[in-house]
Amino acid sequence: MKSHRQNTRAGHNAVNVVATAGTQGPDEELSTADHAGYRALPNAPDIQVVGKQLLRSGISAAVNHRSALRDRSRQEFTAKIGIVREEADESLFWLELLRDSGFVKPELLTSLLEEEKEITAIFTTAYQTAKPKKPQ
Repeated sequence: MKSHRQNTRAGHNAVNVVATAGTQGPDEELSTADHAGYRALPNAPDIQVVGKQLLRSGISAAVNHRSALRDRSRQEFTAKIGIVREEADESLFWLELLRDSGFVKPELLTSLLEEEKEITAIFTTAYQTAKPKKPQ
């Protein structure tokens, strides 16, 4: 089991990974915060369950974003960006759950939460822009 000192160090590493996220490609950026957040978690089984959900949703967002950039039509693009938006929002939920439940010190998640909020907002806007307008 990790000591408090190791957990704190992992939390600082997570913040460092997020700080350098802008130097990566867009697909890697989407899952960097979630991967860093997962790695910073204590090794308790209940916390790891939440952490694995965070990791899955972050990876799914990145994979679907990559797929959206390769889609053949606006409809396919819009559908994939919608999935990215949902997965980014799910990642935000898991981070908030970790913070609010006391599993992780809130100050260790501040940067990750802010980045995830920005990612969710970006893809919400992208989805709203890409989806067809309803006839009036």
